[in-house]
Amino acid sequence: IKSVLSGAEALPQPGGLLIVKQLKLETFNLDGKLEITIMAPECIYDTFKGLANSSGHLQVRTGDGRLRVEGDGFLWRQSDSFLKISNNLLTVIQMGPK
Repeated sequence: IKSVLSGAEALPQPGGLLIVKQLKLETFNLDGKLEITIMAPECIYDTFKGLANSSGHLQVRTGDGRLRVEGDGFLWRQSDSFLKISNNLLTVIQMGPK
């Protein structure tokens, strides 16, 4: 499994779109280890193009919890796990033992 997209609710829209409430997107490396978790209150997911986007808030954290990124507005492309965060970016890096 390369990625898993889930949510509390998915509301179908015309054209293969879903409004996903309480988005949780997890990506994994080839060994199955969690790489990142992306969370957002809501997004639009295009089932045909494999794109998720929102103008709302987003939180990202690495599997080991050492890096956290937050921002407003994002685009995630499933084909290559590309993530672009648009605005109000905040990055927190935890150094030392966890």
